Amino acid sequence: MEEDAKPEAIKDRHILSRCFDVYIEVLFHVTSILRPSVQNRLRMALYTYRQRLLGWGREGYMFETIRTFHLAFHKARAIFGIDNHEAWRTADHTMETQYLKKRHWLNTSTSVA
Repeated sequence: MEEDAKPEAIKDRHILSRCFDVYIEVLFHVTSILRPSVQNRLRMALYTYRQRLLGWGREGYMFETIRTFHLAFHKARAIFGIDNHEAWRTADHTMETQYLKKRHWLNTSTSVA
């Protein structure tokens, strides 16, 4: 059975998606003092970011590397201001190359680049 189709891999992606949905709502609540237009841009940027994470899972990147990338990316986003929607929306290709690794059965290349 291919690793991506294993129940654990599917469960990992579901957990990641669900946790991120909760995170978005918590962050949205914490930033409730922001103008609605700013809140909406933040929410859309976070949903775009979540889709990027989930897309990597479908493209064959290992869950553990996606999780490690997310923790580093989140820490870096805190420097810009956790409510900065442009920071969440903007990809960091250097970090992607550094952290993301594909499953070997999909590709002999092990990085995003």
